Amino acid sequence: MRHGALRALERIAQDNPDYRQMVVDAICAYLRTPYSAPAEEHGHLHAPLCPAGAGFAVPVADAAPAAAQGQPHQEHEVRLTAQQILHEHLHPGQRSWPLRRPAQSFWTDIGLDLTGAVLVDLDLSECVIGDARFTGATFAGVTLFRATAFTRDVDFTEATFTTVVEFDDATFTTARFTDATFASVAGFGKATFAGAADFTRATFTYNAAFTGASFTGIADFTRATFHSNAWFGAVPFAGDAKFTAATFIGNAGFGRATFAGDVDFTGATLPPAGETDLSAPSSWTDFAATTFSRGVPPELAPFVSPPPGGSLPDTGQ
Repeated sequence: MRHGALRALERIAQDNPDYRQMVVDAICAYLRTPYSAPAEEHGHLHAPLCPAGAGFAVPVADAAPAAAQGQPHQEHEVRLTAQQILHEHLHPGQRSWPLRRPAQSFWTDIGLDLTGAVLVDLDLSECVIGDARFTGATFAGVTLFRATAFTRDVDFTEATFTTVVEFDDATFTTARFTDATFASVAGFGKATFAGAADFTRATFTYNAAFTGASFTGIADFTRATFHSNAWFGAVPFAGDAKFTAATFIGNAGFGRATFAGDVDFTGATLPPAGETDLSAPSSWTDFAATTFSRGVPPELAPFVSPPPGGSLPDTGQ
């Protein structure tokens, strides 16, 4: 019944554009209700929405607490449907073959409020989203924001990503990941941050891949902790870059990065400079072929080799 209600709301919004944000707000409110994802069985979480022989005689009053009545898998399926509706209507449509869905199903200028929600296997790849609040949300399963366009502010403050998350090729305006926890691989390859990017006190438990990403505004990684490898290779930092008191436990790769603004690694913990050999037993820091438009900060001088026959640029100190 809840599954049918969600699809009915979807049809109302599709036929009445003025109601679309209201319907999305209702779907988000449903996803914000308390929920614990069921444990996997045989490698998946899926179960029939209506088991054989159950019929349709379930009273409306008994439908909401289905998870409490021993039907966590049905609740999981309803939530997957809610997430799927968001994906279907925030996706502008494929422009190349194969055509995923008609463009007329796209709902423009939609914001999301999923504060504190528990989201399982969320896929909003290639979607276009306005304001988005994921503050304190928990992302279980694989989370995909590949090539997602956040056209206004997005807030992942204190969010927890329990497994792999991919933001590769995503575009952001102002992005906040303050105190966010990445428990597995975090992919930001070729992502574009048009405004400020705040990763203050973020924790990366496994590899953090920002290779090829671009930062137009301030990139703030103050007190961020990288427990495994951190890749910032070939990243252009057009604004100030703050890695104040950041901790790099694994390899710290900044080779071929470009720093156009002020750079601050004061108090940062970095592995020794060394050969960029992935098979080496110890971690290393790499600033090979890195460009500092405003001079090399004194704290990075031990890691930056002078050009052949020359010296390091003036630090301004």
